[in-house]
Amino acid sequence: MNAHMAFFNDALRLMTTYVSHGNLNMKTFAETLVLLFKLRLPVFCVSILVLHNQTQYRIASSCPDSAFALPDEFQIDDELMTRLNRDSERCGMEQACLVEPTKSGALFEAFQKLYGPNISSIFIPLGFFPHFTEFTYISIGNKGMPYTWQHVAYCNAIRELLVFSMAVILKQEPLVFENGRLTRVRAVNFMEQPQDGIRTLDEHIIECIRSSLRASHGRVAGKNGAAAMLGLNASTLWSKIRKYRIEMPKKSKKPHAQDRKNI
Repeated sequence: MNAHMAFFNDALRLMTTYVSHGNLNMKTFAETLVLLFKLRLPVFCVSILVLHNQTQYRIASSCPDSAFALPDEFQIDDELMTRLNRDSERCGMEQACLVEPTKSGALFEAFQKLYGPNISSIFIPLGFFPHFTEFTYISIGNKGMPYTWQHVAYCNAIRELLVFSMAVILKQEPLVFENGRLTRVRAVNFMEQPQDGIRTLDEHIIECIRSSLRASHGRVAGKNGAAAMLGLNASTLWSKIRKYRIEMPKKSKKPHAQDRKNI
């Protein structure tokens, strides 16, 4: 078993324990991620962020150094937002990437607003939640030892698992926007919800896939497809639809043209 697969298995065990516990929230998720990443990477801080209406919000973070303070939000101006969109279209948003001053361009500038200078960081895109209105991602930062592409490879080995874990948490602790701005993360009392026994991570993944298919009206591929919503490659999502034997929404039994080749 190679190191990346071993790390994925470690992550799967940790996420299964965390998600199956039921009482999910962003803060404990960030703390769990610190424990996970420290198995393979140097970690100074893990942050969960959402981009909405050109404002970057920090919805949770875990930094061992209590003296290090991240901004709760910062505005991205029109010029930087244009360059971020251009860069994301060129490199895609389905892989983690190393944020470097010479290669990352607009992304490096945005991360400097978050961490300040002298912090090495990795950007892990998770996708759009819940209906293409806000883009969510995880960032990890480290002081001293800079990250390498080997570290990025470890992040990519578990990115798909993080995508589904975040989707599960956002159902439990949704973001609340008022007048176009994030006002709070609304905690849902787990004990008030109907109980049918402890659910496995696979059961949560199936629910997330079904929800994304309903939201996309059965479309998997393309800009407005379920795969883009979840931050996954369309062929990856199709493989999971087949693996879990998930039925397509009734109104969309016939696949779209872009999807037929993946069936």
